Amino acid sequence: MGNPTSPGNSHPEQKIDAENIANFVILIQGSVMPKLNKTLNRENVSFPQFFLLAYLTSAEYLTMTNISIKMNFSTAAATGMIDSMENLGFVERIHATEDRRKVKVQITSQ
Repeated sequence: MGNPTSPGNSHPEQKIDAENIANFVILIQGSVMPKLNKTLNRENVSFPQFFLLAYLTSAEYLTMTNISIKMNFSTAAATGMIDSMENLGFVERIHATEDRRKVKVQITSQ
């Protein structure tokens, strides 16, 4: 019996899924991404900032630690990104009442 992860041993469903994902990525790259990029540039928002804003729309808040983990950023890089987003008015920092060292980041109405 061969290696279950080798290309010759793929299941037909996996091949179809991979083809569907590849087709989706090509579609997104060709049609959606240029329009999104134009809009984000107009608002001075980077793709990582956009994805974080999208996540924050469904979360009450994220801590700075959560943000650095989710974005795979160092704490310093996450802090810099939040500084920029706060200056643009897209997020706000709130200190937790139970522990002032804990900083919560939430999306604003803007």
